[in-house]
Amino acid sequence: VGIGTGPGATRNRGIAQSKGRFLAFLDADDTWSPSYLSRLWPQAKQHGASFAVTSVLRSDGNCLMVLGKSGKAGTTKGLASTLITPRYFGHWPGSFHPMVRRDLSPGFDHGAGQDVFHALEVLGAVGGAAPLVQSASYQLHLTAGSVTANPAFTRRIDHRYRDWQYRYHHHQTALTGMARREAL
Repeated sequence: VGIGTGPGATRNRGIAQSKGRFLAFLDADDTWSPSYLSRLWPQAKQHGASFAVTSVLRSDGNCLMVLGKSGKAGTTKGLASTLITPRYFGHWPGSFHPMVRRDLSPGFDHGAGQDVFHALEVLGAVGGAAPLVQSASYQLHLTAGSVTANPAFTRRIDHRYRDWQYRYHHHQTALTGMARREAL
């Protein structure tokens, strides 16, 4: 249904056609760890949104890295492990995908990085921070055909980040206060 229209438009059509009170997003070439939805659900129900760590998998299935995984004493390289904030999006080289209450999802815009900006807007809608569930994983599969594998992707994402930086500077997003400064 969404072939050729881009992921933002396809996700927005999915949101419009879905009937549930909560939304979770999964790209066609990615997977969720077992019990992903049941592990995110209690936190999303309580806080309006929750996120899982992101496992980045090579084309051979081996894990390249886990984004947001907590380390010793409840930290993730200097970041708190129980809540995800906009700071995570600058700290880790990848994206995080929320389970979010439908009325808190702003929908997706169009262009490179639209999943990152959607997640940041979800954080803005829930006050700038949400639970990061360590026992669940969004499994991002890197393949030669991935959008991020295209050499032009870096230029497109750089342009989009500059556009969003302008939006944050001019208070044109859901993020406010410290969360907005973290996003900048």
